[in-house]
Amino acid sequence: MLFYRSFLLQFVRPSSVAKQQGLMVIEFITIITVLSLIAIIAIPAYQNHKTRTRIAEGIEEARPVLNKVLESYHKRGQVWPTNNYQAGLLEKEYYQTEHLEHIEIRGNTFESTHSVEVILTYALSELGDDNTIILTVSESSNDTEWHCTRADKGTVPFFMRPDHCR
Repeated sequence: MLFYRSFLLQFVRPSSVAKQQGLMVIEFITIITVLSLIAIIAIPAYQNHKTRTRIAEGIEEARPVLNKVLESYHKRGQVWPTNNYQAGLLEKEYYQTEHLEHIEIRGNTFESTHSVEVILTYALSELGDDNTIILTVSESSNDTEWHCTRADKGTVPFFMRPDHCR
């Protein structure tokens, strides 16, 4: 009986007797293609998200300087400082942080109302030369807030700015 069974098995196709093991080449190629497409989309999106987060962190790192500018404004009798010295700050390079290269105060006397701009220059290699955001102040009757200026004034591209700066 054993001889008869082994004799018959040689005529039967092997695929019907043995189970398929492992992946076929076409399945493997399909998996590699899908993973490649996911990587092509996800990696740049993640890098842009990281850069936007670093830019937002740079604005937060500048908060003490922004507060010092407001303090100077009130000490000087409601007159905005026109440079770091008038704001009671050191040279712009002194304010280097993890994300910022320097912070510069610039008075804006060309508009009908005198105001101030705080220029944040980032030290992020992924930005290249497009590395500044300019903050301006807006005053209401009970509060003073800092806002990012229009995209044409700072050089950080619009799509790289944090949501509150778009």
